[in-house]
Amino acid sequence: MKSIRYLFLYLLYFGLVTSCNVLEQDPVSNITLDKAFENEADVRGAVIGVYHQLALESTGAPNEMPLRYLYNGEYRSDSYMSVTSGYKPAKEGNFDNTWPWANWQNYYASLQYINNLLFYGSKITDDKFSTPKEKDRLFGEAYFLRAFIYFNLVRVWENVVLRTEPIKDASSDFEGKQADPADVLKQIEADLLQAAQLLPPDYPQSNRGRATRGAAHALLAKYYVYISSPYAQQRLKVGPPQWEKAVNYADLVLSNTSLYSLVPAQSYETIFTQNGTSESIFELVYDATIAGPNPTNDLTNLFLPRKNDPPTGGAFQLMPSEKLIMAFKSMNDNVRFNAAMAEVRRTDGWEAVNVGRTVPDLRNPSPPGGTRQIYPNHYVKKYPGNIIANVRFGDSNIIFLRLADVILLKAEALFELGRTGDAQIALNEVTQRAGIGVRPISIDEIMLQRWLELCFEGDRWYDLKRRQLLEKETGEFAAYPKGYLFPIVNGELINNPNVKQNPGW
Repeated sequence: MKSIRYLFLYLLYFGLVTSCNVLEQDPVSNITLDKAFENEADVRGAVIGVYHQLALESTGAPNEMPLRYLYNGEYRSDSYMSVTSGYKPAKEGNFDNTWPWANWQNYYASLQYINNLLFYGSKITDDKFSTPKEKDRLFGEAYFLRAFIYFNLVRVWENVVLRTEPIKDASSDFEGKQADPADVLKQIEADLLQAAQLLPPDYPQSNRGRATRGAAHALLAKYYVYISSPYAQQRLKVGPPQWEKAVNYADLVLSNTSLYSLVPAQSYETIFTQNGTSESIFELVYDATIAGPNPTNDLTNLFLPRKNDPPTGGAFQLMPSEKLIMAFKSMNDNVRFNAAMAEVRRTDGWEAVNVGRTVPDLRNPSPPGGTRQIYPNHYVKKYPGNIIANVRFGDSNIIFLRLADVILLKAEALFELGRTGDAQIALNEVTQRAGIGVRPISIDEIMLQRWLELCFEGDRWYDLKRRQLLEKETGEFAAYPKGYLFPIVNGELINNPNVKQNPGW
C-alpha cells in the first residue's frame, strides 16, 4: 500500500513539473524521476508546483493549507473565540489525534517535490539554464521553501521525520524515523544559509510571492530568535543562544530600504487590502483573476460575517477574542485595531443573525458554563478578499514575513543582549507608527506589541510557546507537553511504525 501511495505522489509531481503529457512519451513503467528534469523549464515548473501546493485548498480538511497556517500558528492562542463546534476542541484543549488539521501530509508532499528537484535537478548541466543567476535563483527558492516547511513542522509537531533526499525507487526507505528536533533545526539553518547565498535581492515587479534574499534573511532572523528563546534553550538542545545573529540578519533586511519600508500609519490598512506592499517580504499568493482552478484563501470566508449586498458568503466562524479587543482598547491603539477588526453592525449591511450574538467566554465564563460579553461582536478584517462583479473572492495573500515582524524580532534580540537603548529605538518604530507613542521596553511589552501588530497572521502561538507563556496567557490546558505540541494523527502512526505519538497525547 505504501508503494502505491508514493507512486500517486510521483504521478502528481510529474503533472506539476512538465509542460507536456509524460504518458505520451514513455510507458509509466519506464518513467524515471531524473528524466523529468532535463532543463530550466522543468526546474521552474517544479518550484512553481511547490508554491501551488503550499496555497492548496480543496475539499476535505486535511488539504486546506490556508486553514493549517492559522491553526498551527495562532488558533490555540488567545486571539480567537468561536461558537462553532468544529473549531472549539482545539480552543478548549480537548482535541485528539483524529482531528483533521493535525495532519502533516501536505507538508511532506511538498517536501517530496523539493527533494526531487534538488537531487535530480542538480544533475542538469549548466548549459541547460539561460543564465547561472537563473539557476541559482531556482535552487535558492527550493532551499528556502524546504527550510520554511520544516520550520513550520518542527515548531508544531517537534518530533518529525527529516528527509533531505527523495524516495527514489521501491528499495527506498518509505517510512523514515523521527529526528532529534535539534537536527531538524540545524538542517533549517543550513538550507536558509544556502538560500541566502543563491537568491537574488528581488524579483521583477517586486513579486512578494517568490522567495528572495530578503525573505531568507528575515526567516533566519526569526529562526535565531526561536532557537535562542527559553523554550528551545531548555528543551531542544540547540546550543547557546544566537541573539547576535538574529540582530545581524534583521539588519540585513532593514538596511535594504529600496525594497522594504514600513507602510505609513494613514495607509496601514493597505497591508492587508493590497497585496505586495512595501512592508511585505514574503507572502503566499492568491489571484482570483487567473482562469481555471485556483487556490482560495479560506480565511476570508472563515472570518467575515454574512452580507447580501455585495454578497460575501462569510461563515463568521472565528471572531477576535474579548481579551484581544480589550488589549487594543486599553491603549487607544486605533490604527492597528481598525485594520484588524470591526464591529458587526446592521448599519454596515451585515445580516442580523451575526449582530450582537452572545458568545461563550472560554477563559472566564460567568457564571461557569454561561456566557459573558463586554464588547459587541467583531469580525476579522485581515484577508478580506476582493470584490469582482459584486462577488467577494478569497484572494488576499497570506503574509508570512513583513518588516514590522523583523523590527520586533530585532528589538527582542537587542533586549536579550542587554542593549536596551537600541531595543527601545527598534520598538519605537512600531509603536509610534501605531500612534501609541513610546512604550517602555521589556520582554512583556515586546510580546504585547507583537500580538497587536501581527494578530491573525499566525505568530501568536509560536511566540507564546518559545517564551514559555502559553499556560499563563491561554489557560491551564496549555501546560507542557500537551499544550506545546500538536498530536500526530492516527493515519501517520499506522502508516509508519517508526513514528511515535507526541508526549501528552
